[in-house]
Formats: sequence, C-alpha cells, structure tokens
Amino acid sequence: ESLHRPVGMKDGNEVMLLEKIADTGGAEEKILDHLLLTELIKELKKDERKLLYLRYFADKTQTEIGEELGISQVQVSRLERRALEKLRASLSDEL
Repeated sequence: ESLHRPVGMKDGNEVMLLEKIADTGGAEEKILDHLLLTELIKELKKDERKLLYLRYFADKTQTEIGEELGISQVQVSRLERRALEKLRASLSDEL
C-alpha cells in the first residue's frame, strides 16, 4: 500500500492514508501522557492532590484555595511549588 493513496474526502479534498496515520499518533500520545500523569499524581499526598485539583481543574486562585483549606495564599504558593517539583522529579525518573 502507498501512504499517498487517497482514503477519503474532507472538505472536498482527498485525504491520504499518511494523513490518517498522523492524526491517530497525537491521540495515542495524549492518552499515554494522561496515564503517566495519573500515576504520578497518585504518588502525591492527599492535600497536594487536592491543591492541584483546585488550582488547575477547578480553576481557583491561590487566595481562594487558601480560604478553602484554611491556610494563607503564601502557604498555597509554597505547597503548589513543592507539589509541581515532585511531579517534575517523578517525571524525570520515568523518562
């Protein structure tokens, strides 16, 4: 089979087999990244996981997180930095 063989149409243009193969590569990489990140996050302490969830998934500010956890914004900043450093170190170990 030729990678340049037309396998369909998109927006009135032929789509080559090579283009289809390239499209799936990104999805597989995202899945692997997600699985790795999930495993690395499990290694964090419960309060670190909660902080990162609130910061990056619930889109809360450090001040809002501090109010919710009963700590200062400065403490939130330090905890966030340490948690991210742990994730980076774990990621370096995995690679």
